[in-house]
Amino acid sequence: IWCVTDDGQARHVTNDLNRYYGLSVAADGKTIATVQVEDPLNIWLVPAAVSSERILPPRPPLPRQITFGSGRYYTPSWMPDGRIITDSDTGGKREIWIISGEVQAQQLTTRDLKNLVPLITPDGRYLITLSSRSGRLNIWRSDLDESNSVQLTYGEIDNWPALSSDGKTIYYESRTGGNWTICKVGVEGGRAPEQLTSAGNAGSPVPSPDGKFLAYRLSANPPERSGIVVVTADRLKPIRTF
Repeated sequence: IWCVTDDGQARHVTNDLNRYYGLSVAADGKTIATVQVEDPLNIWLVPAAVSSERILPPRPPLPRQITFGSGRYYTPSWMPDGRIITDSDTGGKREIWIISGEVQAQQLTTRDLKNLVPLITPDGRYLITLSSRSGRLNIWRSDLDESNSVQLTYGEIDNWPALSSDGKTIYYESRTGGNWTICKVGVEGGRAPEQLTSAGNAGSPVPSPDGKFLAYRLSANPPERSGIVVVTADRLKPIRTF
């Protein structure tokens, strides 16, 4: 959106990549109402850090877009071999796709169901996904070719799977009776999922790279107890709340 004065001077009102239409300015001229049309969701590679050997690099690495088109790409995750696995509706349904360098993305799952938030175990053996193949969103494990599928969780709605660094445990959030709790289940299955939290609504678990800690989001009452909670991964001993 631009504002053009009567003498022809133009300036930005918005400064993003979205499109706008249906513009209407309030009678006092202070507020604009408009419809924002968001562009498709694509994946970009962004440098995580600048080398410590360069105090002020002459030309820092720039973000690089690696997916294109009208589809939307969600929740990318690195594979052990350096490729990226993601879920996308670019084929019409939310399915799993693999992106390899400059090669066009290749569709991996073809079940015509919701397949979301893909993860690959560190040994490259298993594909972990959220899938609606049971009639509700639960976590499933399969080989990379979709064979030998095994349902690992059975909650009302399961979400946000995250793998431990050794690839043996999946942490996730699960809704039960209107509340969200953090649970874990073994990648190999065989044992029932274990609920780790009880008070408040907890979600978005993230295990630390060394496997010693677990961080998750907590919405509690009173609000002072809410925040990002860090606990030990073995005994869930509270360490800090941000």
